[in-house]
Amino acid sequence: STILITFDYKPTAFGHLAFLPFMALSFPYKTNYNDHFETPLIAYQDVAPLLDIIGGGEEKRKNHVLYDPYYCNGRTSKILGSISFTSVHHEKRDFYLDVEQKKNTV
Repeated sequence: STILITFDYKPTAFGHLAFLPFMALSFPYKTNYNDHFETPLIAYQDVAPLLDIIGGGEEKRKNHVLYDPYYCNGRTSKILGSISFTSVHHEKRDFYLDVEQKKNTV
């Protein structure tokens, strides 16, 4: 098992990002530090219009199934849900073991 300390970032009054301790994470499998950087909301907001074009419009976001294998702190479903992507596959699993064992978790 692995315990990681993650950091969240907050914009400051000067437009810079301040990194603040967020939480300690525990995983029942070995993790790599570089696998635990959560995609911020703004990045999803940048990609959402492309998905809207491909998928038939913003009103169809609930029909998309999005998969994020890197659990980080588990907020991805909430972040994507905030921009109407409500079908998100995001579980605390060992993605690399699933690939090695050819498990389809989606």
